[in-house]
Amino acid sequence: MINHSLKNKKLIICYESREKFKESIKKEVDKNTAESWSKFLIDHKSIESIKNFLVRKGLDTEVLELDNIERFKKIIDAKGSIDLLLWNISDGCDIYKGSYVPSFAKLLNIKFFGSETYAQYIAQDKFKFVSICEHLDISVPKSILYLYRQNNYLPQKPTDIFSKQQFLFIKPNIFDNNIGILENAKTNINNLNNNVEELSNKIESDVLVQEYIDGFDLRVCFIGDKVDINKIGVLKIEKYNIETNGSIDFINESEANKIDFKVTKYTNSAICNNIVADVIKLINSLHLKDYFAFDVRVSKDETKYYFIELNTAPFIINRTMDAYAQLFYDKTISKVFYDTIVNSF
Repeated sequence: MINHSLKNKKLIICYESREKFKESIKKEVDKNTAESWSKFLIDHKSIESIKNFLVRKGLDTEVLELDNIERFKKIIDAKGSIDLLLWNISDGCDIYKGSYVPSFAKLLNIKFFGSETYAQYIAQDKFKFVSICEHLDISVPKSILYLYRQNNYLPQKPTDIFSKQQFLFIKPNIFDNNIGILENAKTNINNLNNNVEELSNKIESDVLVQEYIDGFDLRVCFIGDKVDINKIGVLKIEKYNIETNGSIDFINESEANKIDFKVTKYTNSAICNNIVADVIKLINSLHLKDYFAFDVRVSKDETKYYFIELNTAPFIINRTMDAYAQLFYDKTISKVFYDTIVNSF
């Protein structure tokens, strides 16, 4: 059924082209790295699918590349006659540009869908996110940052906070776990420096070092035009190897194409209640809105949990979000996003 209250309302989906992105960085990184990094940008086919769904529901929707300045000017000139909403369906504030759309919208007094630019910047920087959690008294793994080309750590030396007995985990500070992770991502303090330098040189970026938590992963999701603790979904993510059906703790580059996921509702009420309370702290601190997700690690004995990172990128078409929509809204993910967008005008 078409929503006739959407008259004179227009959604602009702003995106960054994968192909143009790869072209822009080809002088800085090799072809394979550029291809990996481009996967953080949603593909055009998926964008068109989202647009077509919204149009069928009666919402005037336009897809616009971030560098199409002339079209942006025309839209801005016409904004007095229509109610505009900008949605950056891109990612990042470093090598990507999409997360600056909220700042652009605020400058022009236009509504925007999604979280603020600074929240999206923090989401891209795992170490900054960990630091904010510590400030808010939210549990995180012990963490230090190895600075690329400076060959030192912030804020402490590894030997000051990690013991010789515990395992450590290394990963890129600004990219997802399966981008650039090596076979020796799980290491110890004796091998740490060599492994960190190898990863840092490979990805040409800083590396995050954290204590390894023996346990399992949760994805904590939210979509909605206003905060509702009953709609903050805590989901258990179980990873396994398709070929062997064996359980997988973390993903590295060589295994990424062999991994599948099982997504279920997490049922430990004590852990869930505490996680939701911490999510509310982060919402209030970072002014998160509309949609986001957190990665949380739970200890094997389910007595402790640790926030790992924040996700604000609009990865709409994935199984975790599909499961969240069905479990917490009893709707398709497309319908949940549609309802949230309509209520955001």
